[in-house]
Amino acid sequence: MRRRVAKRLDAAGFSAATLIHPQATTGSLVTIGSGSVVCAGARLTTNIALGNHVHLNPNVTVGHDTKIGSFVSMNPSSSVSGDCLVEDDVLIGVGAVVLNQVTVGQGAVVGAAACVVRDVAPGVIVKGVPAR
Repeated sequence: MRRRVAKRLDAAGFSAATLIHPQATTGSLVTIGSGSVVCAGARLTTNIALGNHVHLNPNVTVGHDTKIGSFVSMNPSSSVSGDCLVEDDVLIGVGAVVLNQVTVGQGAVVGAAACVVRDVAPGVIVKGVPAR
């Protein structure tokens, strides 16, 4: 739904605002795409790229050297470790953890409190510890 709304607004010539709460922290070399929302307590370490219309809920952590695609939502207290790739349209559930050097494919869903230890294929739903 966000993608459809964004496409219509872009076509009408509007620019999406990027909102970063003053209690969020960002390290060096962090880029944040248009239309993104970074809530209080979010921690973005270093060398991170966020796509457009990303939503980082309270107390999210994104580790070093990570790329987060567009239209990704990370629910409260979820974490993506270093050197990860989270492709477009991914949902990461509350309290979920994605470990180092893992790719989460486009449109995948990571369930609440899951621990992702290996790559997740596009469009797949994973849950549990370890996430399957």
